[in-house]
Parts: sequence; structure tokens; C-alpha cells
Amino acid sequence: MGAPPAPVVLWGGDDGFGTQLLVLRAKTLHRPDLLVVVWGRGPEDAGEYLLAPDIPDYPMAFSYPGSGTSHIGVLVPVGVARVGLYVRGAVRMTAEVGATGFASLPAEVSPTTLADGYATLLLYDRQGREVGRTAVPPPV
Repeated sequence: MGAPPAPVVLWGGDDGFGTQLLVLRAKTLHRPDLLVVVWGRGPEDAGEYLLAPDIPDYPMAFSYPGSGTSHIGVLVPVGVARVGLYVRGAVRMTAEVGATGFASLPAEVSPTTLADGYATLLLYDRQGREVGRTAVPPPV
């Protein structure tokens, strides 16, 4: 059967709004991977997502409860400078990507909208050109 997968830390730090985060991924061969987002000190301060094993680590988006409101965290590859939250035909807000490859946006659209798949994150390079997209998963 083999040993259980060892989690790999994808990112950790302050989200820019005062919430400390730790993002881990436990990879498997033929079963869904487990993405764990920790934003506090107790087991109630963590959320989990199941990911297909072939989904890359970057870009990756996840929802989490943040300081005062829900947030969308985004892990991006090198070269992405800004992210935009695209909902129902319009970019609702953008955020700059930090030096560690992480951006956070307040989830100012209803959780139902996020869960219904109407939200997408647009990825922009330093010149403002769109270089990719990633889905926003439902809130934890």
C-alpha cells in the first residue's frame, strides 16, 4: 500500500490583511491530493480541498476566512505581478502579487457566487497583459 504522502508547504506568511496562513499539499499518485489551508491555531482554523493529482501547485486559488471577512488567496508562478477577480463579465477588483508569489483579495462576492463557479482569477504580467486564469474554489 505504501507510506502516506508527506505534506509539502506551498506557502506561509501574512496575507496582507493581518491573517497568518500556512498552505500545505499532500500529493498522491492516483487519488485526489489534499490541500490544507491553516489560518489559526486550532483544528477549527483550517480548511481542506481535494485536488486532482495533475493540477499544478501554481497557479492555485483558495477561499479562507480572513480578518473581518472571507478572502481569496492566490499562489502564482514567477512572472505574475497582479491578479484580478473576474465575476459575471467584469473584473471586480485586483491585487498586487507580493515578492513571495502570494496575493489576497477580499471575497466581496457572495459565497454562493464563488461556489457556483462564476468567479475566475485573471493573472497579469508586469505590463498588464493577461497571462493565465485559475478557478476560485468555494469557501471553506
